[in-house]
Amino acid sequence: MGLNIVAAVEQQGAVPQEIASSVSRAASGTQEVLQNVAAASDASTMVSEEANSLLPSSNEMCEQPHRMHDEVLRFLQSVRRNQ
Repeated sequence: MGLNIVAAVEQQGAVPQEIASSVSRAASGTQEVLQNVAAASDASTMVSEEANSLLPSSNEMCEQPHRMHDEVLRFLQSVRRNQ
């Protein structure tokens, strides 16, 4: 009976240690998740800034075919007039 009591007391002592260890691991995991979220947020900000810096060039490239088309039409009209 005495050994059973000793074993029970030891088990009760181990439970808080296991809980503390689990809480510590959970806290570490939470910290790692927060760091990953912060890194993803930083990367997202950088991508957004790069996309915004490319937007004017992209818009310019979209307008160029229209301007070229208009220029070709004007050229062809001038050739027809001069025939």
